[in-house]
Amino acid sequence: MKFWRDIKDFILSYYYPKNQYFLVSFPKTGRTWLDYMLKQMVKQSKHPLKNNENFIFNEHDNSEIIIENGTRNNPLDVFKFTSRDRYRRGKVLFLVRDPRDVVVSHFHQVTKRS
Repeated sequence: MKFWRDIKDFILSYYYPKNQYFLVSFPKTGRTWLDYMLKQMVKQSKHPLKNNENFIFNEHDNSEIIIENGTRNNPLDVFKFTSRDRYRRGKVLFLVRDPRDVVVSHFHQVTKRS
C-alpha cells in the first residue's frame, strides 16, 4: 500500500509548479501565525513573489484534532499519509515547535475551544 501512495505523491509533485513553496508542520505548532506573518511580509515588500497570491501552499493533511461530529482521527495518520515525495520539486518551510508547548496548546484547544 505504501508503494502506491509513494507513486501517487511523486505524480502529485508534478501537479505543483516547480518552485512552489510548502509550509509543512504538525498540528498546533503555529502554522496559521507563521503563514499570516509571511503573507504580511510579502505584501509589504517589493519582491516578485508579491504578485503571486498563493506562493505558499498551506493545506491541512487529515490531522485535525476533533471532527465536527465529535470523533477524533488517529494521530498516527499524519505519519502514514505524509510523504516527502509530494514536495520533491518544491521548497519546504518546515515548522518545528517544542513538544511541551504543543501538548499545552492541544490541551487548551480540546478543553476550551471545542
